[in-house]
Amino acid sequence: MKIVGKRLICVILAVAMFGFSLQSFEVDTYAAEQEVPGINQSTEDSQGQEAPEEPDINKEEAKDIAEFQVDETLENQETDWKEGTEIRKVYNLYNEKEEICAYVVELKNGTEDAGYIVVGAVEENPPIIEFQTSGRFLDGKLQSDEYLLYDGSINYYKVDKDTKKATNIETDKESFSIEDIESDQEEPENDTAGIKEEWKEIKRQTGVGNSTPPTNGGEVLYPNQYENGYTSVIRRTAPDATFYRYFEMTDLGPGGICVPTAACNLLKYYMERKRLKQSIVMNNDWKLTFNKLKSYFNTSEQNGTDMKNVKPGLDRYFREIGIQDAITHYYGFDGDRDAADWPEMKRRIDFGEPFVYRVSGHYMYKEHAVLAVGYVQYNYSTNQSTGLKTSRYLQVADGWEEHANRYINVHVGCDPTFDE
Repeated sequence: MKIVGKRLICVILAVAMFGFSLQSFEVDTYAAEQEVPGINQSTEDSQGQEAPEEPDINKEEAKDIAEFQVDETLENQETDWKEGTEIRKVYNLYNEKEEICAYVVELKNGTEDAGYIVVGAVEENPPIIEFQTSGRFLDGKLQSDEYLLYDGSINYYKVDKDTKKATNIETDKESFSIEDIESDQEEPENDTAGIKEEWKEIKRQTGVGNSTPPTNGGEVLYPNQYENGYTSVIRRTAPDATFYRYFEMTDLGPGGICVPTAACNLLKYYMERKRLKQSIVMNNDWKLTFNKLKSYFNTSEQNGTDMKNVKPGLDRYFREIGIQDAITHYYGFDGDRDAADWPEMKRRIDFGEPFVYRVSGHYMYKEHAVLAVGYVQYNYSTNQSTGLKTSRYLQVADGWEEHANRYINVHVGCDPTFDE
């Protein structure tokens, strides 16, 4: 039974995803995936026209959505698709302004054509515009001087880049200039509220374009499981930092005092690297070192440590053990001249310098100090729930576990305005 869904308004159901991935197969690249002249320019062109806008959904995210639609159909309908359905190729579809507005994900079952799924690239269009479970979207190949035009309804055209002549791919007869589409054709009336809900639900189901760090629960071990649809990722760790074992808060003294423990772990990192001219452990005794730092930080069992005491406490400690060239610094709350902001934290790790970091109002750690040894930054093309186009994690030795294998998102699940 062949299923055709023209202008499908999806009712997304909660479904158990099948264990195969369309994305694991090779995707052929054709002329339709090449840029149309003028697309993605960063400045206005020579005639003063504005550069076309970037799509809300990129090609990789479109493949995720297509995979979801195949799984959804397999679960809920009789279909020609099978569990071995693969991606044959992906086409870009452009509007009359030469902006990417949709993608065609063409499918196959083995050597047999298995239809296609048209996925919206901008959120003015539905996430699933239409799909078909047999045949091909386009017979033959596009030439290097052609691209595909989508009119926002149910019509698709081949366009000659030079002449701007558009030809309907189904009839191969309807032919006109793309300027006629812009001037004469009425804009389709879309159900804006309904489409918005479709995008919200399909993003929730597929994880496309979502950064969703936890706001409750336990520790974060694998940031990747909370990040989807990012355009790139940057990861840095201080040299050898993950190879060492660090102190837990009960190793050096009772009471679980976090700041002196984190400071000892900072010293331990440099000791483990074995690149120092002299020991930075007082009398080679870590418990003595811990107690000295605790004293110099004015730490109390009831009130913990005021982080502003850490810099002068470390300065005093280094002077006492005869180290004159140690340089320390304090980065405080938002609004301070030297605030604990993300660029500074990144810069420290990029230079191979771990630091003591106090997180505030954290869903798991509450008010807690850790040793930060690395970071991961996920970059997105659109703003996420934080209002930023990034999702940022510090890799830490948290004093609850001896390895630096946990992560703290510096914007979600805590109060970043009181980072120190």
